Amino acid sequence: AVDTAGDGNDGGAAEIGVTDSTVAHATTTTTTTAAFTATTRPPFVADRGFGVPGDVDEPDGPPVVPDPKLTQFKLPRPNSYPEFMTTGPDGAIWFAEQTTRTIGRITTDGVITEFQLGDPFSTPVDIVVGPDNALWFNDANAPVLGRITVDGDVTVIETGHRAYYSMVAGPDGALWYTTYDADGSGAIARVTTAGAVTLYPMPSRPRSLVVGPDNNIWATDVLNGILRISPNGAVKRFTPFEDQSYVHSLVFGPQNTVWFTYSTPNSEAGVGVMTAGGSFSFTPIENFAGDALVFDRHSTLWITSPGNNQIVRLGQEGDITRFAIKRPIDIMIGPDGNVWFTNDLGAAIGRIDFTGS
Repeated sequence: AVDTAGDGNDGGAAEIGVTDSTVAHATTTTTTTAAFTATTRPPFVADRGFGVPGDVDEPDGPPVVPDPKLTQFKLPRPNSYPEFMTTGPDGAIWFAEQTTRTIGRITTDGVITEFQLGDPFSTPVDIVVGPDNALWFNDANAPVLGRITVDGDVTVIETGHRAYYSMVAGPDGALWYTTYDADGSGAIARVTTAGAVTLYPMPSRPRSLVVGPDNNIWATDVLNGILRISPNGAVKRFTPFEDQSYVHSLVFGPQNTVWFTYSTPNSEAGVGVMTAGGSFSFTPIENFAGDALVFDRHSTLWITSPGNNQIVRLGQEGDITRFAIKRPIDIMIGPDGNVWFTNDLGAAIGRIDFTGS
């Protein structure tokens, strides 16, 4: 069922079915906007940046956040435009390079390997680890998905439609991804590892996907919506704003809250929070064009702001640290516990290092 009221109730709605590196420094300011309130620190997991924090033992008491160091590892080709990334089954970070038809791999110490794709691939965008322990990726301009092993063996999966933006491995042993039709209408698709595809039309245009702690697929609807999709394709829609605002990306935080980036028609942008009960709160941030976001082990929220070339770190007291990055796109916690990001205009993979190495 689709809930268009945004109040958390179905309401009887109808069913719809090489490594050069450069070092930069951060600047810190303190905001007077509403502080982000996390009463419980989410534990840490090595995740691609759109998932639920996992379990790890931590000492009691408040977290101690060291001063970070920022390093960027330049890719071999300057116009490769790296987009999304994930931690692979081999402990390295894998990423899609959209303009060079390439899948890249980087170790945590910065060693880069690239796998060149041939036809019919055009524009790989997102990449995730599938249930078969291979890496799956979508394509924004070709009607195919790709599967690549850690050894570089590539398989083509014909789908008949573009897999435009986001992709996740679902709790049902299949992969889920967003797609747009030629007329701009959106759908979320499910594909098995055998290549069987099911399309679920959506109310609008789904963008960012994440698997929730309830084992449902959650998505942002670009036109003012957050969607919850059950494994059988039933959809429930939550509406954060009364006007036609934009909801970009989302991540789950403490106490099953949904955190998301947004922008409004009056040029306000910031971070929103939806509670498990379906109520919303918002923290506007000046000089901000937020997109992807992830929590670290200290309950600090990291956000890419590609529209104004920044990564923003939002602390529990509302303190903001800004890193000058030339259009960062994706952001995640890497297998080493550091923050990793893609820099598409800078053709680099970046690391914000807390280990002091």
